[in-house]
Amino acid sequence: MFSKMVFVVFISSFVYWYVSIALPSAGYNSVIRQSLHYFSRPGGGRVRSQITDDSAWTGPELSKNTSRWLVVLTDEQQQEIVKIVADLSKQKPLQKVRRGDANWPQWMHTILNKTKHELQSGLGLIVIRGLPVNSLTEEQQQFLFWSLGFEIGIPGAQDDDGNLLGHIRDIGGNPKTERQYKTRSYIPFHNDAADVVGLLCLKSAKKGGTSRVVSSTTVFNKLLERLTEEELETLYQPVTLDTRGSGGVNTFTVKPFAVNEAGKLQTFYHEDYFKSCYEYVGVPPPSDKLLKALDTYNEILAEPDLALDMDFLEGDIQLISNHVTLHSRTEFEDYPEFENRRHLLRLWVSFESDMSIKDRFWCELEKARILSGMAISKAKVFLFGGYGVRR
Repeated sequence: MFSKMVFVVFISSFVYWYVSIALPSAGYNSVIRQSLHYFSRPGGGRVRSQITDDSAWTGPELSKNTSRWLVVLTDEQQQEIVKIVADLSKQKPLQKVRRGDANWPQWMHTILNKTKHELQSGLGLIVIRGLPVNSLTEEQQQFLFWSLGFEIGIPGAQDDDGNLLGHIRDIGGNPKTERQYKTRSYIPFHNDAADVVGLLCLKSAKKGGTSRVVSSTTVFNKLLERLTEEELETLYQPVTLDTRGSGGVNTFTVKPFAVNEAGKLQTFYHEDYFKSCYEYVGVPPPSDKLLKALDTYNEILAEPDLALDMDFLEGDIQLISNHVTLHSRTEFEDYPEFENRRHLLRLWVSFESDMSIKDRFWCELEKARILSGMAISKAKVFLFGGYGVRR
């Protein structure tokens, strides 16, 4: 039995490694390659004191100074976008579009440079308002968003089927067992598995659907005041996450906190999926210290005057860092007509790696840990029929 399990782990690890690393890229990231890039963060350090950089903010602070994170396009800029996207959509299919294919003018590059700065070393948030989505066809809307993604970094697939852009709309999904973007339900604070998540609003909800963004840096600062060092340490260690079936496994472990050589904290958190993972057979219960840390994190997220709330307008693009912010959505009510129902396009983007040798070493170690853990999970399902089944 043991030798059989070793063989299955070896084969599974090789398949994951080949698909995510060795297989030549199509110019954009596969969902596995993208997720590994995001989760395999350098993490040898610890943060012991309050963080005071630009990523530490509160909602009321940003509400009073919208110029820090909101860019509004002019009528002339909107008209220029329509022409550029119409020309681009005639040149090649969407999956062939690369950086530089769209003839973006200097003013757009100025906006995108500001966007990259805020996402990589600033607030972790930017909103571009006034994209002319109603003057574009459905296909052209996708060309617009995908092309902008390439100007920011490397876009990636959304799911195991290789879909390039996610359609965020209510299709009657079960919020307890399926990805929550397929529902109209409240979505708790979380991160997506990419450096950046972008949302382009095509249609607003009849009521509700408010986007909420918090600084995970600010949450961390509050945790420092409320947790013991031992309790906080549990969030630097691997924690089980419910994938809801993505990536071919039901669960795997991730580190909520990682600190690179420069002392920069990066956070991954998923309020709901960190809880639902314990519904699977074979997943051990959390320790008391971890449970205290997760409960405290959730209590902080529920505090008033922490989140920046915004109601999407048609033509809004929201781009946020999954390292220094978390996002949520309130429940919403739709219009009865399908064509008028709330509809967002989702884009995932990875930044090209620029790190020290030491940080790269930590990333490769973490990548190996994640891959072997996923392979072991697959092997247990193969060898023990009841393992990994939701209770």
